[in-house]
Amino acid sequence: MSDRRASAVRRWLGRRPAAATALACTVLALLAAGCQSVAAAASTAGAGSGGCHVVGGFKVCGPVYDRYAQLGGPTGPLGNPLLDPRPAVGADSVSYFQGGAVFATGTETDVHQVPGGEVPAVDVPSVYSLPLADFVVVRNARAAGPPGILVWTTDGCSGPTPPEVDALFVDPCLRHDFGYRNFLNGPAVDPTGQRRLAIDNQFLVDLRATCVTAGQPQVNWLGVMMPCERAALLMYNAVRAFG
Repeated sequence: MSDRRASAVRRWLGRRPAAATALACTVLALLAAGCQSVAAAASTAGAGSGGCHVVGGFKVCGPVYDRYAQLGGPTGPLGNPLLDPRPAVGADSVSYFQGGAVFATGTETDVHQVPGGEVPAVDVPSVYSLPLADFVVVRNARAAGPPGILVWTTDGCSGPTPPEVDALFVDPCLRHDFGYRNFLNGPAVDPTGQRRLAIDNQFLVDLRATCVTAGQPQVNWLGVMMPCERAALLMYNAVRAFG
């Protein structure tokens, strides 16, 4: 601003003290807001949304990240994360890693390292209730490691089903086997008829969802062409009858 214009502004403000006060307050308020924005940005820089850090493409958040870092992060026993945080049974959330899971409730964390550190009453229902694609990610990571308390083995879609049907429904069969081998057998978290029915019903949900994802194909069942939904129902009826 030129000296002449600055002088004019000072004369105008001198004749209008109220306006000068208002202008000063506005400038101070803007400066304060700017400082607060800078401080907020600085406090979350590198941490991501909600106090989360991105590690290997996945979020590790809050107290779970603190515990994860204490254990050595990606080079520690937990290794890299497998998923973003997910809802858990008996806790606010769970974060799955290559070498275990960390459950969080408020600021408290509980590390379940694998193999051997699993708590079936918590781990089994938590991993079983994941969305199917997430379940498969965790299941495949665990099955590739040494045996632990939970049973990750599978015999696929056992029964008189043709290979192409087995290939289509491989993921629902993985979860169904896990349910039987951990709720009903193995750790025997809940070996009841009601639980078996719930596992079989979830199997049908997974089968039908797979049909939708695959575009409702026609399925060749030992030379008989049928809608995918009918094949799903046949598999459900088979497990209800024979387990």
